Amino acid sequence: MVSAAEAGVYAAFLTQVYAPGHDDGPLARASLLLENDALDAWMPKRRAWERYLLAGAGGQGRAADEARQAFLTRPQQVLRFYAFPPVPVPVQLLRSDVLEARLSRGGWPGFYAAYPRTQGVLTFSALAINSSATEALFSASLRCGTRCGYHDLVLMRKVNGEWTLIAKTALP
Repeated sequence: MVSAAEAGVYAAFLTQVYAPGHDDGPLARASLLLENDALDAWMPKRRAWERYLLAGAGGQGRAADEARQAFLTRPQQVLRFYAFPPVPVPVQLLRSDVLEARLSRGGWPGFYAAYPRTQGVLTFSALAINSSATEALFSASLRCGTRCGYHDLVLMRKVNGEWTLIAKTALP
């Protein structure tokens, strides 16, 4: 289960990255779908990319070694949100099994027919926080089609008591 403090870090990220837009037109986004009950599994290929990306996340003004190590050694777990803090773009939680069933029946066209005015589905990895709770690392993936999406490594840091986006590095 995702704690309220962890959900606060994810919410701070969404607030800083997904600004509300117009609610009309072909690219309008009525809500952001967040995958719930997602398994943050240990996958050797993905962890190799994470290790590669973390090499660029260190150094002055970047993640400390403690946070980077916590990210790489985070345990396999299911991310379950029971509630999500309010953010400017409304968040709708979508269970993994419902998402996969929708995609297996109708592919992405069926997904967008069922969830119009969304950008796709955002999935977070488990959060790695340093011992002083001032740095947090996680990955954010957006799936929006067969050839659409991204996977970013995200570094957040507490600045004046607020979680602030420091770096968002794209997975090549």
